[in-house]
Amino acid sequence: MHQPASVTLAALSNIELKGVVTAVSPVSTVSNNVVEYPVTIAILHAPKSLRDGMTADAAIVVQSATNVLLLPSAAITTSGNVSTVKVLSKGVQKTTIVTLGIVGSSFTQITSGVTQGETIVEPTASVSAASGSGTGASITSGGFTGGGGFGGGTP
Repeated sequence: MHQPASVTLAALSNIELKGVVTAVSPVSTVSNNVVEYPVTIAILHAPKSLRDGMTADAAIVVQSATNVLLLPSAAITTSGNVSTVKVLSKGVQKTTIVTLGIVGSSFTQITSGVTQGETIVEPTASVSAASGSGTGASITSGGFTGGGGFGGGTP
């Protein structure tokens, strides 16, 4: 409750409304095998063009942190309770155990294991058609230097 929310409406293009979660239903519904909980959001400073029943999309910030180290989630490998990244140092990749903080949809906070300025290898995949009767896949790597702020929600 009381989490900040950003609301957009198809009928009001280019407008992002701010709101606050005022209620979360204790009763879930299931739609397409996805469990959903109805949420009520109070819109702050609602425009006069807002009408009851308009379809809306909402992004609710459930956690946030500032001035933290973050990496693309794709750069992190987790097996069981152990998370690792590949650190590039003097041309050699080394697997390093890291401790995760807030996990977002695209970025993850790192609380220990690597420091700002280290080069982290993020795996990328490319698939190309081969001549003949099949396709081939190759894995390549690219570097990423982590650091910055973690905003939470959808980056």
